[in-house]
Amino acid sequence: MEAKIRRKFQVAKKLKKAEHRAKDIMEQEGVSEVSKLKQVKGLYKKALRSKKIEKKYIVARGTDKSKGKRGAGRNTRLVDARMKKEKRAQKRIEKRDKGKKPGRGAGEARAKRKGSKKRQIKRH
Repeated sequence: MEAKIRRKFQVAKKLKKAEHRAKDIMEQEGVSEVSKLKQVKGLYKKALRSKKIEKKYIVARGTDKSKGKRGAGRNTRLVDARMKKEKRAQKRIEKRDKGKKPGRGAGEARAKRKGSKKRQIKRH
């Protein structure tokens, strides 16, 4: 909770600094209005940008697979070859099915037909 409040104050402080700089930019002479607006827009964008911490991937190979989360922390993720292959396959499937309309699969269509095998067994 305290960290969120601290973060809020930091953002407010950055915005206040950006506001002072924006006033200075707008008071400049000999610069076009469009140019001034672009600079001000950039200032505010930079002030609101948050620092994103990169996630670190630890690839488990060979005997390292069984060691578990020794090096894993808040911004680390253990991955292995299988996980990478599954992720690639999932992307490929999504790309393939991108333009297709969701319809009945073979199993659903078979069940809808009159007198499925399960029903026939129960009747006799």
